[in-house]
Amino acid sequence: MHKKWTIVFWIGTGILALLFLAVLFVSPILEHKIKKGIAEQLPSNLQLNDYALSVSVMKGALDIQHLKLSLKQAASDSLPQQFISVDKVSILEMSYFKLLFANEIKIGSIAVENPLIRLDKTTEFQTDFKSSPNEKEGPSLFIGQFLVKGMDVILYEKDTLPYLRLTESNFNFKGIEINKQSMSDKIPFRYKNYEIETDNFSVWLNSFDLLTVASLKLEDGQLSARDFSIKTQDSKEILSTKIKKERDYVDLFIPEIRAHDFNVKQQSDSLSVYINQLYFKEPKAEIYRDKRVADDFSEKPLYSKSLRSLPFLLSVDTVYLEKAAVTYEEKIHNDRSAGKIWFSDLEAKIHYLSNVYDDENHLTEARIKAKFMDNTPIDVKWEFDILNPEDVFVFKATLGKLEAAALNSFTTPNLNVMLEGVLDETYFTIYGNNLNSAIDMRLKYQDFKVTILNKRRKKRKLLSAVANLFVRKESLANNDHFKEGSATAERNIDRSVFNYLWKNIEAGLKNTMLK
Repeated sequence: MHKKWTIVFWIGTGILALLFLAVLFVSPILEHKIKKGIAEQLPSNLQLNDYALSVSVMKGALDIQHLKLSLKQAASDSLPQQFISVDKVSILEMSYFKLLFANEIKIGSIAVENPLIRLDKTTEFQTDFKSSPNEKEGPSLFIGQFLVKGMDVILYEKDTLPYLRLTESNFNFKGIEINKQSMSDKIPFRYKNYEIETDNFSVWLNSFDLLTVASLKLEDGQLSARDFSIKTQDSKEILSTKIKKERDYVDLFIPEIRAHDFNVKQQSDSLSVYINQLYFKEPKAEIYRDKRVADDFSEKPLYSKSLRSLPFLLSVDTVYLEKAAVTYEEKIHNDRSAGKIWFSDLEAKIHYLSNVYDDENHLTEARIKAKFMDNTPIDVKWEFDILNPEDVFVFKATLGKLEAAALNSFTTPNLNVMLEGVLDETYFTIYGNNLNSAIDMRLKYQDFKVTILNKRRKKRKLLSAVANLFVRKESLANNDHFKEGSATAERNIDRSVFNYLWKNIEAGLKNTMLK
């Protein structure tokens, strides 16, 4: 009996010794093979630094430290050095059993620490790797957790100015699966839940406008962003010297954006974005247009067509704007200031902002309340049908008491016109499509008067007298009644949606107020 246990002891000891020796020798062999494999698959325009790699077979762990991939650049290249580097990559709980017997790679976690990315946005990585048509399907990959901490990204464009910048970014995805089917999707992997957090994100939208976000967090379908802005980087005056066609100077700032039930997924062959509720808190927009610059004759689609034309599927159940403010300025003459109108205390609720075609729910409706020129309440209901190829819409508005003189900040510098009187109540409805429209208008007003000015803003008495011959001073002698009128308008497709609305209002006012 004693001899039997002695034999068992020495056999066990031998097996453990063999395992120890195997681990001792296998780890360096694996490290060499992994490094060799990385070097062989490296794109030909990249070079790899000398980095540290260690493998623990018993723990199923792999560590890479101080890895840096640099783009081979000509000495004459004006761009900064392009590279991708990481301080450390840790892979834990790799299952060899699954790889050997189930054609799966199963990893407990991957952690990437302090990755830095510095690349030109047009950079392409050259590779001679080609898959064989007879090659066996690769193993599926399962990762329990993929964590990126402290990532910093700068993408350049043509010169040394950053096109996109991302700092102090953290990504945490759980339950990742990558297989043959997922690789053909817009999002090449599937996941159970995630958390994304970043500070100081910025990207150029075009040659003039920069989008920035101070902080952004996305966790389990809840998105929040702080200090979102889109701003033209040149001053209004300098912008006018740089552009050949009209374009707006924009200064948009939103202190807080929140999205509930935010979800991005693959749907058929498209990317689908769904949001239950989207909030914009206290957005402020300043828009300036220099009309002295040549017109831009490109088509300006109506909103229904813009939604249909998006390169992805979008469905937002409800959008809320809280305490918004919008200012629009338009400069026509060199020797005068820009004309200006504005809306304040704007509250909006938009239902079904979407291009997902639902037979029962495809009518987008916006309800907007605001103060026009500080004191006049305005209430708008705007509907359009995303399914209608003619872009049919209905725009209804009600305005409260408006002192006509409040419009002089726009009409005097731009039109050489001063207005007097009071519009007590204004109601109008516009029925339109992409080409033409009609307006019904009801007005109650009193003591209305037009003064036409010369270039020095002095009254042109004769023209003013003639103009007032054609304008009804009051809606009716009985102030309990309204003056009604109807008119039509044709759309200039190279002008904005708001220009189209204004053409209708202008036609309605002429028909209603002129004698």
